[in-house]
Amino acid sequence: GEDRSEAEKLFTAIMQFTHSLGLCEFVYVFQKYPLLELIKAVVGWDLDIDEAIKTGQRIQTLRQAFTLREGIDIVKNKIPERTVTVDYLEDYKGYCEKMGWNPENGYPLKETLADLNLDFVTKDLY
Repeated sequence: GEDRSEAEKLFTAIMQFTHSLGLCEFVYVFQKYPLLELIKAVVGWDLDIDEAIKTGQRIQTLRQAFTLREGIDIVKNKIPERTVTVDYLEDYKGYCEKMGWNPENGYPLKETLADLNLDFVTKDLY
């Protein structure tokens, strides 16, 4: 549902942000980790949580654009039914809406690309 899609968006964004820093996900997930304070102490960036989420969303949107450009499409490439027990396409559509992607094909919307300063990707997708 709506709450689940929002949670998936936030989790994905935070994980992409964490991965981009080269941090161990195991330590980050299972500890109370002052991530933003560490970044400020090490490199001097005074980020807030919204900036971290937007950075993670930018990374995931760029990954999504690359995947689509290379011809991999979760909507067209169905996962075998015997391996899935949930309606992943409905969940995926909700996730796409929260990420600012077209829920029917997973393509990042032009407005989303512009908002994330990824305008240069538009020519590869549209």
